[in-house]
Amino acid sequence: MAIIKVGDKATAPSIRPSLLLDFANSKALDPRITFTRASTATYWDGHTTAKAEENLQSRSTELNSTYWLPYNTTLTPNSTTAPDGTNTAAVFIESTSTTNHYLHAESGYVVTTATATAYTWSVYLKKGSGATAPDILCLGFRGATHTTAYANFNISTGAVTATSSATATISNAGNGWYRCTVSITANASGAGGGVLAFTNNNPTAGRFASYTGATTADVFVWGPQFEQRSSATAYTPTTSSPVVKYQPVLQTATPNGARFDHDPVTGESKGLLIEEARTNLMTYSNVLTGWYYSNVTRECETVIAPDGTATAVASRGDTIGSYQIYKPVSGISAGAVRTYSLYVKKYGSRYCYLANDPLNSAFVWFDLDNDAAVTEQGSNVISAGSEAVGNGWYRIWMVNSQHNNYTQYGFATQDSSSTAWGTANAPVTYSGIAWGYQFEVGAFPTSYIPTSGSTVTRSADAAELPSNTWYSDSGTLYADFNIAGPATGSYGNVVQLLENVGSRWGFPYINGNNTLTALAYNAPDITNPTLGGLSYGSNTRVVMTSPNGSQFVTSLNGASVVTTSATAVSNPISLSIGKVLSDNNTFTGTFSKIAYYPQRLPNATLQAMTEE
Repeated sequence: MAIIKVGDKATAPSIRPSLLLDFANSKALDPRITFTRASTATYWDGHTTAKAEENLQSRSTELNSTYWLPYNTTLTPNSTTAPDGTNTAAVFIESTSTTNHYLHAESGYVVTTATATAYTWSVYLKKGSGATAPDILCLGFRGATHTTAYANFNISTGAVTATSSATATISNAGNGWYRCTVSITANASGAGGGVLAFTNNNPTAGRFASYTGATTADVFVWGPQFEQRSSATAYTPTTSSPVVKYQPVLQTATPNGARFDHDPVTGESKGLLIEEARTNLMTYSNVLTGWYYSNVTRECETVIAPDGTATAVASRGDTIGSYQIYKPVSGISAGAVRTYSLYVKKYGSRYCYLANDPLNSAFVWFDLDNDAAVTEQGSNVISAGSEAVGNGWYRIWMVNSQHNNYTQYGFATQDSSSTAWGTANAPVTYSGIAWGYQFEVGAFPTSYIPTSGSTVTRSADAAELPSNTWYSDSGTLYADFNIAGPATGSYGNVVQLLENVGSRWGFPYINGNNTLTALAYNAPDITNPTLGGLSYGSNTRVVMTSPNGSQFVTSLNGASVVTTSATAVSNPISLSIGKVLSDNNTFTGTFSKIAYYPQRLPNATLQAMTEE
């Protein structure tokens, strides 16, 4: 209910509601409500977060002797092209001293670690051009983090050659680069961190091999990262300070568990989420399996996805060409309105391109530097949009109705916005991060439905409560709700008081012209006036007096009240929320508040209640 401004002639209701379902504030179901949904379902709870990007090693982008200590070695910054396409990789060279040869952060920039805590140290390495450039390098730790742990890597063959008290991985990052990672549980506390050491090219050398070095033994280095977790995530650059970011976490409700949805960025409570049944026809939603990559290599490290798991994929362009990731989809009826959506995050390329096939005009461009705003779209697109979900992630979507000749659905990233799918990019650059692809038949996106090898259906939500404890004749029904988009079927229900199939009243909406109506149905008499148009994605406030005697009164979004003639409706036995008798459920959206006042309120009050 709207707050009445000082000076308004209208006043708030003078009586308390006999029923108050304040979903947005209470975030709970009235115990009298029967709520059902046969499947799990996702939502945002407005407060749960997970650690996302992290690099505890400051000055990772400044590989020079000011911030890093090259012990019996030299370090020259900005010496060659790095994995991100910039000229920021350093060259690391042995001296001729007979001792050990290594690199770690200077004393003012070390990482302080704690015992019995998991850490991962990672560095990008590439074999140098010197006559004795080594294949074997070692990643270890300073004694204040771990006194013995290390791993050796062959950066020519991409193999881990030795480990001690650690686990290790090596992954191809393209253009001769490998990302090497070593993970440990710290056995000491204090100023520690990671070490990069030469090994005299010995695959099984220990943590600090001692030997006479050579000035032609060089290796290229880029992207050092130190994380407090048991495996590496995508590289996060740092300058003067460490980086630790957090992001909202998409939640999963159990079957028959009500969802109280929130804006993932602001935390604003939206109320009770009610959705129609939908099926994700994309059999692998997380883009890790079963997808095709064109001119793109999936990075072996993963990124923290919107659900808090390390399952999002960072991709890298391999060759000059358009960067595309796509997958065929089956189970589509020709001409059906369908929506495809995807969670994306910038990781190099500015623009993201969502399409069903490169050969037709169903495509949309999104600008990831401008809140994923739509910049261009094809003629076969019905609608498109994006939603920020925190920490640089956006859910983007596109709705179209296309013939059944094209069944490949995917996305691409590019350096400049263009309607041409095949626009070329420079090779060997990061291109983007993706997760959570959903393909569903319907005119708008619904909550994410994860899949892992087969299609998955999220069942419809349904909520109903008996009216015998709060209903009285000559009362007033109020609803504040937000409809996500056009319903399935010809009409849908917002809230409705039911006596039986032959007697009911409330608020349905007509799908063909997107209008909200009132309903007083006492078979065989029906009154169904149009109240006004619906604005999808924003709150609607409506009020209606019970159709007793010979009329009822309505107001929509602060409009003047409308009086309509109607026959009396029998005492209802229940209140249905978002449910239609004929097709069970076609409402999708959130209910902020539903209230019933046991009196017919004055007209001025009715209008004031629905004002913004």
